Amino acid sequence: FAATPTSYDYDAPLTEAGDLTEKFWAIRETVGKYLPLPSVPKDLVNVTEKGNYGKIQMHFVSTLLDSKGMLSRVRNISELPKTFEMLDQSYGFMIYETHISKLYTDPVLLSVPGISDRGYVFVNDHPVGILSRSEQIFSLPLQILPGQKLSLVVENQGRICLAAT
Repeated sequence: FAATPTSYDYDAPLTEAGDLTEKFWAIRETVGKYLPLPSVPKDLVNVTEKGNYGKIQMHFVSTLLDSKGMLSRVRNISELPKTFEMLDQSYGFMIYETHISKLYTDPVLLSVPGISDRGYVFVNDHPVGILSRSEQIFSLPLQILPGQKLSLVVENQGRICLAAT
C-alpha cells in the first residue's frame, strides 16, 4: 500500500486539468485503426493555462470535531464500527465515537488491528495519539475514565493506484 496523493489516476488519458496525455493519443491511434475519427482541431491547445492564485490568508474558524454537526449529513448508530464502504462513504473522514461506561486499567490499550488508513485518537476532543496502517501502529495506550468520550477520526487516504508510473 502507498497513499496516492491526488484525487486522480496518474495513468488516465486526461490529467486532472483536462490536458491530453500520451495515453489519450495511444488510445486514439488504436481506435483510429478500426473506426473513422474526426480530425484534430488545428487550434487545439493540449496543455491548458494554469492559474496562479498567489498567497491565500487562512483564518481559524473551528476544529473538525466542533464542526461535525455542520459537516456530516448522516449519523449512524451501531453496536460495532462500520467501514467506509458499509456506509457508502468513498472518501474523506469518518468519526467513530463512544462514551466510556466503566473503569478500565490505567493505561488501557486501544487496539484497532483492521485500520486501513490513518486514525486520529481523541479523549474528550483532545488529541492523544495516531493509529496508522502505513506506519504499522495499530494500538495505543490510553488513560480514560468513565463518562469520557473516545473519538477516532479515520482519514480515508485514497485508493491504490495500480499503474506503473
